[in-house]
Amino acid sequence: MLPKGKLPKRDKGHDNIVPEYRCLQVPVSIDHTVNTSILVVTNSSIPPVIDHTKMKKMPRQYFVWALASLFCFLPFGVAAVINSRQVRPLFQEGKYELSSAASRRAKVYSVLSTVIGLMLVATIIASLLLIDCRFYEDNATIVELHNT
Repeated sequence: MLPKGKLPKRDKGHDNIVPEYRCLQVPVSIDHTVNTSILVVTNSSIPPVIDHTKMKKMPRQYFVWALASLFCFLPFGVAAVINSRQVRPLFQEGKYELSSAASRRAKVYSVLSTVIGLMLVATIIASLLLIDCRFYEDNATIVELHNT
C-alpha cells in the first residue's frame, strides 16, 4: 500500500519509469439509506475514456460530389468515391475519428478532381480557340493572295 500523497515516479533499482496513478472517488450506494464512496486507484498510462455521445451527427459523405468528380479527373474521383463510401461504416462501428478523416479526404479529393478537371477543360478550349484563330488567319492570307 502506498502512503497518501507519496506515489513512486521511478523504480529504485532501474531507470524504468513506473506509471503514475490517479485516484478517483466513485460513489457507491449499498442500500437506499447509506451512501458512501470508495477510492479507486487507476493507472494514468491508460488513456481516459472519451465520451462520444456528444458526437451526434455523422460527418458528411460528399458522395454526390465524389460521383460528379469522377467525370472531371478520374484518379482523384475514384479516391473521393472510395473515401466517401467509408464514412458511414466507420461511424457505425464507433470509429468517429476515422470517419471524420475519411470525410475530409473525400472532400479534398473531390475538390482536387474538380479543379484539375476544370483546368483541363479550360486548357482544351483555349487550345481549340487558338488553333481556330490561326486557321482563319491562314485562310484570309490565302484569299487575299488569290484576289490580287
